[in-house]
Amino acid sequence: MSIKESVAKYHDAEFQYGDLDCFLFVCNVIRDATGVDYAAPWRGKYHSQIGALRQMAVHGGFVETVSAAFGDLHPIWAVKPGDPVLLGPPLAEVDLISEAVGIYDGETVQCLTESGLYQVPVLSGRGCWHV
Repeated sequence: MSIKESVAKYHDAEFQYGDLDCFLFVCNVIRDATGVDYAAPWRGKYHSQIGALRQMAVHGGFVETVSAAFGDLHPIWAVKPGDPVLLGPPLAEVDLISEAVGIYDGETVQCLTESGLYQVPVLSGRGCWHV
């Protein structure tokens, strides 16, 4: 399945911490396309924003947690289709977790937020991880 086909499955999906948040959305899309589940260590470990914050505290923060899954953060100009992309305010919801991760589909970055699925320009990203 392609990245775009997988993203389309989540068009009307509802954001839910620990089930389908921004990180698990990206991991699900990558799993659909590659068969690799980068989120396996985190699945079932949290079910709320506070639970997500506790998981992030283990690694030192949002970026460090996502990096624990995907490796080193790279400059946004190095992004390739299928790469996770780091997003920050104002694209990320302003709450206790002020960063988000989306996935570059080759045209835009797709990101699942509490308000739904959004497309944002790739250069809005602050960095990317290669998968």
